Amino acid sequence: MQRYQLFIDGAFTDAEGGEWIESEDPYQGKVWAEIARATPGDVDRAVNSAVKAMERGPWSKMTASARGKVLRKIGDLVVANADRIARIEARDNGKLLTEVRGQLNGVAECWYYFSGLADKIEGSSIPDREGGHSCVHSSRAHRCCRSAHRLEFTDMVCHR
Repeated sequence: MQRYQLFIDGAFTDAEGGEWIESEDPYQGKVWAEIARATPGDVDRAVNSAVKAMERGPWSKMTASARGKVLRKIGDLVVANADRIARIEARDNGKLLTEVRGQLNGVAECWYYFSGLADKIEGSSIPDREGGHSCVHSSRAHRCCRSAHRLEFTDMVCHR
């Protein structure tokens, strides 16, 4: 049986509570995998690790172009591993392999889109309707958020 651990702070780990979620193959009606059941403490560790990486890790020191290259590499990895990911997704949720493979193309394209956008986000001035003033718009990275739910295709796509 396949076991999927949590990935926190650069390492695979069991959930601190030691519990597992069984994933049933919808075609065979049998459990084929177990996924670590994260606790609020696991989520806090993951969020704290992500914040640390964003504020003090290598990512914080990278140029926007270098960040774009990392995002592009993630898209390339999705493409390179598409068959493996598609088999796992199809077994987990019962979708057809062809459907999941098509969706994975969209996932890779999402990473490619944002990789190209990485060094193009900048502030802009928008004139107001009455004249004499400008509204300044700027984009900045947001911190992490916590979300607990079952992984579905939409979760494979980039989230803000």
